[in-house]
Amino acid sequence: MTMKVQEGKFIIAAHVLWYATAHALKDYLLTKKPNVVVFLQLPFVTRNRLNVDVYHQQKHVLAKEFKRHSYPEIINYVLDFLQVLRWSLVQPGRHYIFIGEDPLNCMAGIFLKIITKIDKVIFYSIDFSPTRFANPLLNYIYHSLEKICVIFADETWNVSPKIAEGRQQFLNLSPTKHPQKVVPVGIWPNEIVLNPIGENTIRKYHLIFMGHLLEKQGVQMVLEAVPLIIKIIPNFIFAIIGEGPYAKQLHQQTKHLKVSQHVIFTGSIPGHDELNRMMDHGLCAVALYKPEPDKKLNFTYYADPGKIKEYLARGLPVITTNVPYNAHEITRRQCGLVVNYNKEEVSHAIISLLRNKQTLAEYSKNALSFAREFTWDNVYTNAFAESYGQH
Repeated sequence: MTMKVQEGKFIIAAHVLWYATAHALKDYLLTKKPNVVVFLQLPFVTRNRLNVDVYHQQKHVLAKEFKRHSYPEIINYVLDFLQVLRWSLVQPGRHYIFIGEDPLNCMAGIFLKIITKIDKVIFYSIDFSPTRFANPLLNYIYHSLEKICVIFADETWNVSPKIAEGRQQFLNLSPTKHPQKVVPVGIWPNEIVLNPIGENTIRKYHLIFMGHLLEKQGVQMVLEAVPLIIKIIPNFIFAIIGEGPYAKQLHQQTKHLKVSQHVIFTGSIPGHDELNRMMDHGLCAVALYKPEPDKKLNFTYYADPGKIKEYLARGLPVITTNVPYNAHEITRRQCGLVVNYNKEEVSHAIISLLRNKQTLAEYSKNALSFAREFTWDNVYTNAFAESYGQH
């Protein structure tokens, strides 16, 4: 089937925490003025509300929000599946393109296609983890659904090439037999700052972390490095933007290390514009993913971390570990540093960047150059090109 995106009718279903790939896809589609876009935002972790938005030719014709009750996790996911079916079935007419983020949402699309509501199903995969759930039964069910989605969806979009490799290794899904597109995480052009950090730039924060506070994010190792950093840079300030289940441990660690005056916890991630303004107060950023030898728990090995693209778009050189698939590109393009997961290397990298203003300015310029290659318009136009003849 080939049609113009402008002629299409789309349903997007995703579990969301904040603005991410599903929102960007919705915004991209709206710029193309399709006939219909239905956007189903399902609760995930800390959220407890379902949002339904419907657009006709860019006009926002329906906006509803529903509170979800606190049931056990597996029951909530079943209810989410039913909600996706419900709000898809009440849309008038047929011939929709269904894009489901994660297996459960994609399975709803496959079911809807069986009953002829949907013409095409796209499985949009933003991460992969061999051990998604500690419970073996839940993990088996999740990956069984994932295999069905890869096999029966019309297209599978992965944010990184490592996802197909992981599925081949752990799920025995051959990428040759089941082709999967790479649709990387992008950024909007208006989020890319015009001017890189200069050699004389002075900002409120020396280092920034932005994201969900989990142990795998490695913020604790940055905190371990702070006592070493302040010996060389006494006024060093580390801003931690975000919240999450590991926040309490990080607060306790900060007090234990007696570095509270050098660490700022901002709490929950604000709106996108405010987040960008906060990042503009920094000089460099950190994405210090904790390595894991067997690569079964940390899905960052297989993903394309959005925070790295957002850092680059603000002209912030990135300090990361050799966990994300594009770490080697960061060093090759000289827009950041890749370090081993220990406080000595982390502190050395941060100090070397902050004390060498010329290198900091050069890396900032390179970061912006790299970021401009990943605009959402380019990403999604390329993704739809084969199916829709878009150019």
